[in-house]
Amino acid sequence: MDNPIAFGIVVLSIVLSFVISYMARHATATTEDFYVAGGKVSWRLNGVAMFGDYCSAASFLGVAGAIALAGVDSWWIALGFFGAWITVLLVMAGPLKNAGKYTVGDILVARVGGRGVKLLAMSITIVLGVLYLVPQLVGAGHLFQLLLGWDYTITVLVSGIFMGLMVVVGGMLGTTWNQAVQGVMLLTAMIILMIAASVMYFGGNPFNIISQAGETVAPTAAARIDSVKAQWEQRKLTPEALAAAEAAPGTPADSEAAAQAADAAATRVALEAARAEPHEAVFAQSAEIRAAAPDAPSGMTAGAATPDMWSQISLVLGLLLGVAGLPHILIRFYTVKDARAAQKGAVITIWGLAIFYLAVIFVGLAIMMVLYPALIGYLVEGQRGMATNMAVPLLSIKIAGEPLLGVVAAGAMAAMLSTAVGLLISMTTSLSHDAYAGVFRPNSSDKERVAFAKIGAVVLTVIAILASLWLKDQNVAILVAMCFGIAASTFAPAILLSLWWRGLTKEGIIAGMVIGLVVSLTFTFARFLEVPDIFGIRVLGNPALYGVPVAFLSMYLISLFTSTRGNVDEFMAVAHRD
Repeated sequence: MDNPIAFGIVVLSIVLSFVISYMARHATATTEDFYVAGGKVSWRLNGVAMFGDYCSAASFLGVAGAIALAGVDSWWIALGFFGAWITVLLVMAGPLKNAGKYTVGDILVARVGGRGVKLLAMSITIVLGVLYLVPQLVGAGHLFQLLLGWDYTITVLVSGIFMGLMVVVGGMLGTTWNQAVQGVMLLTAMIILMIAASVMYFGGNPFNIISQAGETVAPTAAARIDSVKAQWEQRKLTPEALAAAEAAPGTPADSEAAAQAADAAATRVALEAARAEPHEAVFAQSAEIRAAAPDAPSGMTAGAATPDMWSQISLVLGLLLGVAGLPHILIRFYTVKDARAAQKGAVITIWGLAIFYLAVIFVGLAIMMVLYPALIGYLVEGQRGMATNMAVPLLSIKIAGEPLLGVVAAGAMAAMLSTAVGLLISMTTSLSHDAYAGVFRPNSSDKERVAFAKIGAVVLTVIAILASLWLKDQNVAILVAMCFGIAASTFAPAILLSLWWRGLTKEGIIAGMVIGLVVSLTFTFARFLEVPDIFGIRVLGNPALYGVPVAFLSMYLISLFTSTRGNVDEFMAVAHRD
């Protein structure tokens, strides 16, 4: 077995999570308990749980890895993730708790009424949940295959089954405690990495990381320099690398497959050697590259790696409004007793995210300098995705070997599971409450609704596992960022206008969400399939620039010509009461 110590730490964290779910099994008897933990979660616990729910693997591994490769420009993503919560706190948390009960559909139905609105809300919840959930399982499969040598299929099956059990056994109360514990694990792991890297490589002063990054050519820029490429190729000609190439398994020596296998073997040895170099030698190499390219952008050069203006606007718009439309986040506001508790919990989450993302930028820049030649090697070899996902684990191995790798791997598993269980319980709640009880079986008993929710959790788990196995070799990680764009184009406009505009109508909500969903999904899958444009309209990295305006505009225009506004005065009085 690869890395048995790290394996043991990960297993312990998984066992702890299941014990927590089992201890909460008594809180799943009624729909209110299963859906929202009876509304009895303390604001402190809910704030920490929201932090754990929100910090997926994209936050824990992806942001730090992106900063390590491109520098401070990649912190835009973290700022978007963080800034979105200010919007949620100021304009949504309190009214959402006052006017809703279990799901996003509750808000919309309370505002304008109608079974069609409930079914549409449920459908969008499932679409968002599946698109967000599959990358968590795919990421778990690939990450633990790389870190611990686990088989991809087995990892996806174990992760998926365990995710389903956590929801079925523990309901929202078990999910809440698990997300809180996993959030603490995430934050602790990132802070440990920041402190350890500062002490071991930067004189104990984390601000030395910032100053040195300002003198270091960003790896993405360095990998484009011809002399740096040539130096990397020389690393693949060392005796060790050549021996590995000669021993590469065997096709005929003159075949293209043999050449590729030999190059892959030499690359692997060169990367291992680069990762193992003492940091003093690594710092010297970065100084040499800076001397050879004095005008190249550094790790602290703003704008060097930022995409074009329209892509950047679309990304920021999707991130800022996306949180306001993510069902697995919004459902957490229903787990506390009142609007004040919902707002206070959001403040806890914001503080956690602020500390976490500050640590992330220090860790990301530290990785850039400590693993500099290895990162350049990954980029030269066309393995940017590998470099991004492996940056944090590789730093942990360099700092303290297997024990710290185990902590980081447990943190990564916590990131994936906390987000996954939040997504799953939001989908099952919407299925049971919005569709089963709200439309098809309104006279069903509480017991029947809970049973349907648990069956739904099992079915959705199976679907997620099968989709993750099918999409094993696809670039599905991009769907995580796309989900923010889809949420920003559907639920966010509908909820914001429901809470703050008296002129909104049922027809406006339905038209806006349908059009926003179609537009955002079209551009999402165009990006996924690498289609450059649609009818001459350029496909951007995030669909929000197209989906958000058409959703808001559709809701506004259709509402002007329709009149089904529901009981506006009563809704607004409830939503905005103190």
